[in-house]
Amino acid sequence: MKRIVLFFALCPLLGSAQTTLLSEDFDSYTAGAYAGVSSPAMNTWSLTPGGTDDCLISAAQSSSPSNSIHIIGQSGPIDAMVIFPTTYNFGQFRFSMKFYVVAGKAAYFNCQESNTPGLGWKCDIFFANNGTGYVGGNGAQGPNFNYSQDTWLDVVVNADLTADQGTVSINGSVVHTFIWSTGVTGSETYNRWGGVNFYAYGPNDESAEYYVDDLLYEDLTDYTTISENEGIELSLYPNPTTGIFNLSWSGNEAFDVTVTDLSGKVVFSQLKMTSNSTIDADFAQGTYLVSLWNENNSVVKKIVVQ
Repeated sequence: MKRIVLFFALCPLLGSAQTTLLSEDFDSYTAGAYAGVSSPAMNTWSLTPGGTDDCLISAAQSSSPSNSIHIIGQSGPIDAMVIFPTTYNFGQFRFSMKFYVVAGKAAYFNCQESNTPGLGWKCDIFFANNGTGYVGGNGAQGPNFNYSQDTWLDVVVNADLTADQGTVSINGSVVHTFIWSTGVTGSETYNRWGGVNFYAYGPNDESAEYYVDDLLYEDLTDYTTISENEGIELSLYPNPTTGIFNLSWSGNEAFDVTVTDLSGKVVFSQLKMTSNSTIDADFAQGTYLVSLWNENNSVVKKIVVQ
């Protein structure tokens, strides 16, 4: 779904860890089937797989044999979503894909703040029907870039949620760098990433037709090197714990809370948690990182489960 924003004119991430969170090549599904019904990675803007806004698996084009997804229309109706396993709010992440724009047609996708569609647009990526494009982010339009139609492109979006920076690269070249949290309007505040939206749309309402293949979403955060941040007086108790623990901090602020193991796997996530809350989950023994984040503050603290 396109959020309409008016404009006046048309760095590599650090971290030695790399964990695949989502991977999809569509090759095990039947061409002509709905992607949202077939693939666990796919859904729709309306969260109704198989509905009018779902896209189809296609064998007409593919980067890796033999299928891709096909987005076609003019301002809809196709409005497909890649739903991430959770809404991530801390660390470094990369979403990569193969992207094919049909000659004479346009394309568009955006990055969503949450795995619930429509809560915030972090960036818009436009591909015009004349082989030019641009990225919208941080309330402004980036410089124009050129791209080739009728060929597969390597498109990568990097988000460093810790440093609050996003980059978009095409065929290995960075085309725009921007502040992630402020979003396409420049006034959003949440530093999160929950999904990618493929909408049948082009600049100036151009007719869109494009194919997408080989989706890969990775966590690049090196969790073993993260140091605790005492910017917020966060108390976790008991620590060590057997799996049930309490969180408390001064003030009435609510925070998004994520618990990850040292490989980067999210084992617990909750939005807008308040102080003096309890987390009760089936944690295996080990060390975990508890991260809290809102538009004003963030903190990471370790907890040991015995």
